[in-house]
Amino acid sequence: AIEGNGGPVRTMLTVSNETLDVEVTWLQTGGIVQLKIISLEPVPEEKRTDVLQATRQLLQASAGGSNKVMISDTGRLVGSYRLTGWTKPFSATDLTIGKP
Repeated sequence: AIEGNGGPVRTMLTVSNETLDVEVTWLQTGGIVQLKIISLEPVPEEKRTDVLQATRQLLQASAGGSNKVMISDTGRLVGSYRLTGWTKPFSATDLTIGKP
């Protein structure tokens, strides 16, 4: 079974017309990869509801998957997302859009 972890990797997440700088870390056990996504800066207070709703839609759980998205007490977006059926070691390049 594949085991590993990595990050944090800095990247950007765009939701509800708001681009957030985020750090992503991951933990892989076999074919399951658990991603943790945290914004580096607080989400502007007036945009938190929209950003939270849009992020929840973006990270919707698929069959067998799960996710959790919230705004922390300090205003940062915090999310987790589970990938299932991942067959190779997960790496930072897997976070890049358009990569297989």
